[in-house]
Amino acid sequence: MESPVIFYVFLTFLVSSTGAHECTGDKCRDGIAMPLLDKMGATLKAHLDVTNMNNHLKAYIQQEIQEGVEFVMRNKMKKLVNAGLKKMSTTIEARVKTGTSYVQWGKTKCTNENTEMVYTGFVGGSSYTGGGAPNKLCVPNEPQWGIHDGRVNRSPFIGATLFVNYDINIKNTLFDKKYSYYVIQCAVCHVTKATSTIMIPGRTSCYENWKKEYNGYLMAGYPLHKAASEYICVDGNPDHIKRVTSWADKSLLYSVYSRCNGATPCPPYVNGREMTCVVCSR
Repeated sequence: MESPVIFYVFLTFLVSSTGAHECTGDKCRDGIAMPLLDKMGATLKAHLDVTNMNNHLKAYIQQEIQEGVEFVMRNKMKKLVNAGLKKMSTTIEARVKTGTSYVQWGKTKCTNENTEMVYTGFVGGSSYTGGGAPNKLCVPNEPQWGIHDGRVNRSPFIGATLFVNYDINIKNTLFDKKYSYYVIQCAVCHVTKATSTIMIPGRTSCYENWKKEYNGYLMAGYPLHKAASEYICVDGNPDHIKRVTSWADKSLLYSVYSRCNGATPCPPYVNGREMTCVVCSR
């Protein structure tokens, strides 16, 4: 009889020790609490779940940090590369743009900014009385000689060029008759921030994206003279240094005017009007 009694007491203790009430507000319901082992297991499981969540969160944060760092580094590298390319481009551009040169006819010096004067001199050409070289040259004031025999022969020669004001007289301008028979001066100019220059006849200003170096009036040889000639753009405010009275063995320049000959678009061109010109760089 002793064993059944002990078993009954043990069963009563077990039921009384595991019984519990679950209450929500004023209502309670009976239930059986989880054994200690189950509670430990639940606690252990909850701990494992939190650890797993922490691992995921840590991995996510690390990934975000890595992506953020990579983004910053990419932007930083992009800026550094762009800055390097810009600097390289500027250096290449500076080396490529070594400059260009032009002659400023009528002046003893270059008048525009960002321009270096190479040398100054006078306009040279062939005599107006016969055939010869048609082009005009800017002859320097400091010649250097080579082989010579000292004799004057029938070879081509170059001499100073005069401006002749033939049939126009406008006071205090290029076309004032008092400036007739003056030797035309010139200056060779170097532009450091350009690669090309052009002379545009019939304009006082340059077209878009071109910079004006100087403007003036178109000049060339007289049409009834035997000597061939070319058009040059003489500064509208020339320097007057030396005046002569004889035309002998000299190259002569006259102002050029437009002619409405049936082919020239008139208007906008006007018959008999002095032609302007402008020298532009880019």
